Amino acid sequence: MFKTNVIFIVVILLISANYTTMAQTKLSLHNYYFYHEDLGTDPSFITATLATQSALNKTFSFASYSLIREHWGESVFGVDVNIAPWLIAGFKVGLQTGNGSPERYSPVVYLFHKKLFFFGVYEWGGDKDRSQCIFTYKLGAFRIGATEVHNGSFIAAGPLIEFYIPNTIFMIYSSAMDDLNLGKFCAQFGWKMRLNNEN
Repeated sequence: MFKTNVIFIVVILLISANYTTMAQTKLSLHNYYFYHEDLGTDPSFITATLATQSALNKTFSFASYSLIREHWGESVFGVDVNIAPWLIAGFKVGLQTGNGSPERYSPVVYLFHKKLFFFGVYEWGGDKDRSQCIFTYKLGAFRIGATEVHNGSFIAAGPLIEFYIPNTIFMIYSSAMDDLNLGKFCAQFGWKMRLNNEN
Protein backbone atom coordinates (compact mmCIF):
# COMPACT_ATOMS: atom_id res chain seq x y z
CA MET A 1 0.00 0.00 0.00
CA PHE A 2 2.75 2.46 0.96
CA LYS A 3 4.61 1.96 -2.34
CA THR A 4 1.38 2.32 -4.31
CA ASN A 5 0.53 5.66 -2.75
CA VAL A 6 4.07 6.96 -3.14
CA ILE A 7 3.63 6.31 -6.87
CA PHE A 8 0.30 8.20 -6.80
CA ILE A 9 1.98 11.20 -5.19
CA VAL A 10 4.87 11.25 -7.67
CA VAL A 11 2.50 11.05 -10.65
CA ILE A 12 0.32 13.88 -9.38
CA LEU A 13 3.36 16.07 -8.65
CA LEU A 14 4.61 15.50 -12.21
CA ILE A 15 1.20 16.38 -13.66
CA SER A 16 1.08 19.56 -11.58
CA ALA A 17 4.61 20.52 -12.63
CA ASN A 18 3.63 20.25 -16.31
CA TYR A 19 0.99 22.96 -15.90
CA THR A 20 3.11 25.62 -14.20
CA THR A 21 6.32 26.09 -12.29
CA MET A 22 4.33 28.30 -9.91
CA ALA A 23 2.24 25.37 -8.56
CA GLN A 24 1.34 25.70 -4.89
CA THR A 25 2.40 22.60 -2.95
CA LYS A 26 1.59 21.84 0.69
CA LEU A 27 3.24 18.87 2.39
CA SER A 28 2.59 18.00 6.02
CA LEU A 29 2.65 15.30 8.68
CA HIS A 30 0.01 15.12 11.38
CA ASN A 31 -1.21 12.86 14.15
CA TYR A 32 -4.07 13.01 16.64
CA TYR A 33 -5.40 11.26 19.73
CA PHE A 34 -9.10 10.52 19.97
CA TYR A 35 -11.14 10.04 23.14
CA HIS A 36 -14.73 8.78 23.29
CA GLU A 37 -16.85 8.51 26.44
CA ASP A 38 -17.91 4.95 25.54
CA LEU A 39 -15.09 3.75 23.28
CA GLY A 40 -12.09 5.06 25.21
CA THR A 41 -8.85 6.37 23.71
CA ASP A 42 -7.77 5.65 20.15
CA PRO A 43 -4.40 7.09 19.06
CA SER A 44 -4.08 7.38 15.29
CA PHE A 45 -1.10 6.63 13.11
CA ILE A 46 1.00 9.44 11.70
CA THR A 47 -0.49 10.64 8.43
CA ALA A 48 1.35 12.26 5.53
CA THR A 49 -0.62 14.56 3.23
CA LEU A 50 0.27 16.36 0.03
CA ALA A 51 -1.90 18.97 -1.70
CA THR A 52 -1.08 20.73 -4.97
CA GLN A 53 -2.80 23.47 -6.96
CA SER A 54 -1.77 24.74 -10.40
CA ALA A 55 -3.64 27.67 -11.96
CA LEU A 56 -4.82 27.00 -15.51
CA ASN A 57 -6.29 30.51 -15.84
CA LYS A 58 -8.05 33.05 -13.59
CA THR A 59 -11.02 30.71 -13.07
CA PHE A 60 -9.80 27.11 -13.14
CA SER A 61 -6.99 25.30 -11.33
CA PHE A 62 -5.72 21.74 -11.48
CA ALA A 63 -5.73 20.40 -7.90
CA SER A 64 -4.72 17.17 -6.19
CA TYR A 65 -4.69 15.67 -2.72
CA SER A 66 -2.88 12.57 -1.44
CA LEU A 67 -2.92 10.95 1.99
CA ILE A 68 -0.96 8.02 3.40
CA ARG A 69 -1.45 6.40 6.79
CA GLU A 70 -0.90 2.94 8.27
CA HIS A 71 -4.03 1.17 6.97
CA TRP A 72 -5.40 3.54 4.33
CA GLY A 73 -4.21 5.74 1.50
CA GLU A 74 -5.80 7.81 -1.25
CA SER A 75 -4.83 10.08 -4.13
CA VAL A 76 -7.40 12.22 -5.94
CA PHE A 77 -7.13 14.96 -8.54
CA GLY A 78 -9.47 17.26 -10.40
CA VAL A 79 -10.41 20.90 -10.94
CA ASP A 80 -11.02 23.79 -8.54
CA VAL A 81 -13.18 26.70 -9.75
CA ASN A 82 -12.84 30.28 -8.49
CA ILE A 83 -16.53 31.11 -8.37
CA ALA A 84 -16.05 34.40 -6.50
CA PRO A 85 -13.20 36.19 -4.70
CA TRP A 86 -14.41 34.53 -1.48
CA LEU A 87 -15.53 31.13 -2.84
CA ILE A 88 -13.71 28.15 -4.40
CA ALA A 89 -15.40 24.84 -5.23
CA GLY A 90 -13.91 21.73 -6.75
CA PHE A 91 -14.39 18.07 -7.58
CA LYS A 92 -11.73 15.35 -7.56
CA VAL A 93 -11.59 11.65 -8.44
CA GLY A 94 -8.89 9.09 -7.80
CA LEU A 95 -7.82 5.85 -6.18
CA GLN A 96 -7.53 4.48 -2.66
CA THR A 97 -6.28 1.41 -0.81
CA GLY A 98 -7.47 -0.22 2.42
CA ASN A 99 -11.13 0.79 2.09
CA GLY A 100 -12.84 -1.77 -0.11
CA SER A 101 -13.23 -0.75 -3.76
CA PRO A 102 -10.43 1.41 -5.21
CA GLU A 103 -12.39 4.41 -6.53
CA ARG A 104 -12.67 7.68 -4.56
CA TYR A 105 -14.73 10.83 -5.27
CA SER A 106 -14.35 14.12 -3.46
CA PRO A 107 -16.24 17.44 -3.84
CA VAL A 108 -14.74 20.30 -1.81
CA VAL A 109 -15.60 23.91 -1.00
CA TYR A 110 -13.60 26.81 0.50
CA LEU A 111 -15.05 30.11 1.74
CA PHE A 112 -12.94 32.92 3.15
CA HIS A 113 -13.40 36.56 4.10
CA LYS A 114 -10.71 38.49 5.94
CA LYS A 115 -10.13 36.44 9.13
CA LEU A 116 -12.99 33.98 8.51
CA PHE A 117 -12.37 30.61 6.88
CA PHE A 118 -14.59 27.62 6.02
CA PHE A 119 -13.54 24.30 4.52
CA GLY A 120 -15.84 21.41 3.66
CA VAL A 121 -15.12 18.08 1.97
CA TYR A 122 -17.17 14.93 1.36
CA GLU A 123 -15.58 11.70 0.11
CA TRP A 124 -17.27 8.53 -1.02
CA GLY A 125 -16.25 5.25 -2.62
CA GLY A 126 -15.25 2.03 -0.88
CA ASP A 127 -16.57 0.80 2.46
CA LYS A 128 -16.76 4.17 4.26
CA ASP A 129 -17.85 7.66 3.31
CA ARG A 130 -16.04 10.49 5.05
CA SER A 131 -16.64 14.19 5.48
CA GLN A 132 -15.22 17.07 7.46
CA CYS A 133 -16.18 20.71 7.86
CA ILE A 134 -14.05 23.34 9.60
CA PHE A 135 -15.03 26.93 10.34
CA THR A 136 -12.48 29.23 12.02
CA TYR A 137 -11.81 32.85 12.90
CA LYS A 138 -8.18 34.02 13.08
CA LEU A 139 -7.00 35.68 16.29
CA GLY A 140 -3.25 36.17 16.05
CA ALA A 141 -1.63 32.73 16.23
CA PHE A 142 -4.99 31.12 17.11
CA ARG A 143 -7.83 29.87 14.92
CA ILE A 144 -11.07 29.48 16.90
CA GLY A 145 -14.23 27.90 15.52
CA ALA A 146 -16.08 24.63 15.07
CA THR A 147 -15.68 21.31 13.28
CA GLU A 148 -17.81 18.42 12.04
CA VAL A 149 -16.40 14.93 11.46
CA HIS A 150 -18.14 12.05 9.68
CA ASN A 151 -16.45 8.68 9.17
CA GLY A 152 -18.73 5.80 8.25
CA SER A 153 -21.46 5.62 10.89
CA PHE A 154 -19.63 8.01 13.22
CA ILE A 155 -20.78 11.65 13.14
CA ALA A 156 -19.67 14.28 15.66
CA ALA A 157 -19.48 18.07 15.91
CA GLY A 158 -18.24 20.69 18.35
CA PRO A 159 -15.89 23.62 19.05
CA LEU A 160 -12.34 23.67 17.69
CA ILE A 161 -9.17 25.61 18.57
CA GLU A 162 -5.92 25.65 16.61
CA PHE A 163 -2.62 27.25 17.65
CA TYR A 164 0.14 27.94 15.14
CA ILE A 165 3.33 28.05 17.21
CA PRO A 166 5.15 31.25 16.15
CA ASN A 167 8.40 30.91 14.19
CA THR A 168 8.01 27.12 13.91
CA ILE A 169 6.48 24.63 11.47
CA PHE A 170 4.13 23.20 14.12
CA MET A 171 0.43 23.62 14.75
CA ILE A 172 -1.51 21.98 17.59
CA TYR A 173 -5.27 21.67 17.80
CA SER A 174 -8.04 20.34 19.99
CA SER A 175 -11.78 19.83 19.64
CA ALA A 176 -14.54 18.83 22.06
CA MET A 177 -17.38 17.14 20.20
CA ASP A 178 -20.74 15.47 20.69
CA ASP A 179 -21.29 12.07 19.09
CA LEU A 180 -24.54 12.89 17.30
CA ASN A 181 -25.61 9.24 17.02
CA LEU A 182 -24.89 8.08 20.58
CA GLY A 183 -25.17 11.39 22.42
CA LYS A 184 -21.76 10.84 24.03
CA PHE A 185 -18.81 13.19 24.59
CA CYS A 186 -15.69 12.78 22.48
CA ALA A 187 -12.57 14.85 21.96
CA GLN A 188 -9.61 15.10 19.66
CA PHE A 189 -6.13 16.48 20.25
CA GLY A 190 -3.41 16.54 17.64
CA TRP A 191 -0.46 18.20 16.00
CA LYS A 192 0.53 19.09 12.47
CA MET A 193 4.01 19.69 11.09
CA ARG A 194 4.11 21.85 7.94
CA LEU A 195 7.08 20.75 5.85
CA ASN A 196 6.95 23.77 3.55
CA ASN A 197 5.45 27.26 3.59
CA GLU A 198 1.73 27.10 4.31
CA ASN A 199 -0.61 29.85 5.41
